[in-house]
Amino acid sequence: MSMQPTLDLLPVFCAIALYIARIREFFVKRNVIAGQVNERATFLALLISGTLVVTLALVEYLVRGTGFHALPFICGLIVAGSAFVIRAAAVRALGRMWSVHIEIRREHELVRGGPFAWVRHPIYLAAILELVGAMLLMNSLYTWIVFVFFFIPSLFARIRLEERAMIAQFGDAYVRYRQTTPAVLPWRGRTH
Repeated sequence: MSMQPTLDLLPVFCAIALYIARIREFFVKRNVIAGQVNERATFLALLISGTLVVTLALVEYLVRGTGFHALPFICGLIVAGSAFVIRAAAVRALGRMWSVHIEIRREHELVRGGPFAWVRHPIYLAAILELVGAMLLMNSLYTWIVFVFFFIPSLFARIRLEERAMIAQFGDAYVRYRQTTPAVLPWRGRTH
């Protein structure tokens, strides 16, 4: 750490605050419609791998002792802040259909408005951005390995399962949506 201990700890406090704010979302009571939960394992895998990324980024920041660096810190705040905005817009667009699980309801609707007009999985885009933001906040280098080899595969396993459930529920309507809307990154190209 450098000679500015207060400034050096700012990334740590911000990363912890972002993590607490994110985890807190799981415990907010929402007016949702209950449905059939198709599987729970990928939620747990994402929770564990995401927590591991944030924890290792914190450890790496403290062990490497590189101190506060304004540019990655500011970029990290912007990226992590974007994640919260995207997630909030997606949850709002889903309304009573929102769930942390792959959960299909009897009266389930295919949502294509809000951020779902840009990508099929904006909440997963937000998850990527929040972890990238945390790693940038703390100027992490080695934590990217865990992110790429643990979190990203868990995320894409989850997406595959969710896509199967959506096709089973909505059939051709979801297949057409898949053909015209990218999965996670908001640019055209391979969409599934």
